[in-house]
Amino acid sequence: MANKFINSKWAKVYLANVIDAMPYVKASKSYFADQMKGKKCGKTYSFVLRDSGKVSDGLAIASGDNKDVLEKEVKLTLQNKKNIVSLDVLESIVDVSDFNDEFANYAIHLGAEIQKTAIEETIFEASTAHIETTNGWAPLSNAIAGLKSRRVGGSIVGFLDPVAESNLSVNALNNWSFTPSQKGEQFYADGSVGKFQGSEFVYANDLPQITGKIVGENAVSSASESGGVYTLNLTDAIGVDLEAGTPFYVAGAKVCNSVGMPTNQDFAFIAQKDISSTDTSIQVQRIDVDEGGARNVYIDGVSALSGVSGALTCPLANEVTYSVAQVRTNDVLAFENAPLDDLVGAENSTVEVGGIKLKTTVLGNSQNMENLSRWDIAFGTTIVDNREASLVYLRA
Repeated sequence: MANKFINSKWAKVYLANVIDAMPYVKASKSYFADQMKGKKCGKTYSFVLRDSGKVSDGLAIASGDNKDVLEKEVKLTLQNKKNIVSLDVLESIVDVSDFNDEFANYAIHLGAEIQKTAIEETIFEASTAHIETTNGWAPLSNAIAGLKSRRVGGSIVGFLDPVAESNLSVNALNNWSFTPSQKGEQFYADGSVGKFQGSEFVYANDLPQITGKIVGENAVSSASESGGVYTLNLTDAIGVDLEAGTPFYVAGAKVCNSVGMPTNQDFAFIAQKDISSTDTSIQVQRIDVDEGGARNVYIDGVSALSGVSGALTCPLANEVTYSVAQVRTNDVLAFENAPLDDLVGAENSTVEVGGIKLKTTVLGNSQNMENLSRWDIAFGTTIVDNREASLVYLRA
């Protein structure tokens, strides 16, 4: 039985069920596959992506025109999730359909846990926030239009909590609605919501909810970065407890497009961690104000984080709970598989479906004379460029 599972298509059937349970991860891309050799689970690694340089006018080379090639740092923390089952259970299964019936829930649970982790680690890495006031269709429309205007490449996809989607359908506006999408149904199956303004929308569980609070008058005095962690420094304590995911605006800060040029859209600084009322700083997503292709925030006259300053405001309504939806490009989410070494004395195999790998291992437990089969997915995930992601705050 062990060889039957290790060497047959059974593992691929299992992995296909895992993938179907994590549509958020389905819309992803591997950027660093050729650099993953030797990387270990439980550790954080830095990778780099090149920016698009600087463009200047005229034939002569002026001071500041000759800009070094910049590399945008991307951090990945590798981790592992697994299922373990007694081989005695597998021994009673004789064909693939029986296997699928018996273990589909195992695969769905594994996929759901991977998606939950991926959402928790990446959802607040965005560049704009669109807030529902009277109807949720307008901020969804604005998020899509904003991404398109920022010259992002690739298809746009949105992720919604099922209850948030239900509220949208009840409050349809100006004949706006999700239309059936054959392509979406083929790729996301039951997870497909439909298309809106040319973009696919998909159900995703585990998306967060945020409750707005009144944020008193305050200002940013500077920004800083240490070890890949970005911080807004305030002139006064924030004065109220706030949740991770709370968006802020800083007067004059605009989001840049995919080649670092400023737009007229406000940049949203997204809190990455909960904020205490006594805090005088806010940890936010990656911010880059230096002129060049990687710049995602433009503030007139500012080219260093220390120069970031201005009045701080929060656009969320007081005591209103919002369901957070994400609109992004398909491939801005990096999903990288970490290689797992073979276990000595066990039967080991790796299968791959859609760029996602499953390690299968059959081994014996000498302590209780039990044979075990384990299915592991080792991975790291991140948003590689937050200019290609927007958040929509829909009233719950």
